Amino acid sequence: MILATLVQSANAFAVSGAAAARPMMTRSSQPTASEANGEPVIMVARDALMQRTVEQQISSFGVVHDTARKQYLYAQWTQFLEKARQQSSPGTLTNFIGDLQRAEVTSIYVPRRMFRQLSPGNPYAPKTEDGHHEEVRPQQIALRLISCREQLAEYWVELMPSLANVTGQATSVPEPNANATIIEDTLSSYDRQLLLGIATELAAKQVLKNLKLRPSCQHMHDWLKSYLLVQHGDDLTAYGSVERLHADLVAQPIMIRGGALVDPQDISMELFQRSMEILERIEEDLRAAPEHIVPFTSSFLESCLRLPE
Repeated sequence: MILATLVQSANAFAVSGAAAARPMMTRSSQPTASEANGEPVIMVARDALMQRTVEQQISSFGVVHDTARKQYLYAQWTQFLEKARQQSSPGTLTNFIGDLQRAEVTSIYVPRRMFRQLSPGNPYAPKTEDGHHEEVRPQQIALRLISCREQLAEYWVELMPSLANVTGQATSVPEPNANATIIEDTLSSYDRQLLLGIATELAAKQVLKNLKLRPSCQHMHDWLKSYLLVQHGDDLTAYGSVERLHADLVAQPIMIRGGALVDPQDISMELFQRSMEILERIEEDLRAAPEHIVPFTSSFLESCLRLPE
């Protein structure tokens, strides 16, 4: 009898505790700034699209041994990124295309590739390197980036349906003659994780912002911020794993934070739902990717057609 009474009391406490803790992760009736205005979400996605575009174009130049354009694009992109980071304004990386369109033709020195090369300290090594200067037209590189950006946006749109499932799945061992499939799967996994990482990080910041507005949730906010953005910060990058983040979060026991019970499984579900909504916004913007470049191409054409005074 006593045991039955204790069990009933414990069950009643768990139910009442869970009911008290659940409102901590429910959405407020008033949308936050990031929810009401989708511009920050869109701009972050556009920056990621542009950065991935430049990475792919640099890789493409390397595959065909176009050293001059590879060196030029890498140098210009590095300088542009440093300036953009100082401004810390999302959505400005697409302006790199406009900078290339306004840049002047330049010459890049390309050293000759040696089949056998002596060490720098070898007295028999040649004093000067053989090579040649190659002309680089930034406008042509800008056109390549525009085309690559549109193709990448279409590819990301095709990946969107596969992002609805963030649970880990066992992968089969590929056959030895499936090198092309391995490369495609690797690129697909990289882009999937990149998109999931962006959406999950934005979702986490939305949840944290809601918690920060409530002083009673300060302990919950500090713990969740440290857990998501510090302990699992690498899992939000292209080289991490959002699946591992959710798996570790769900594995956490029900805990008390700030005097209230917190269910990590509810937090995981909240992050997942918000991430899917963010991905829907990103997908809509990706479908209009060619329109993002119109201001740059129109201004470039106007400058080309403008008659000298």
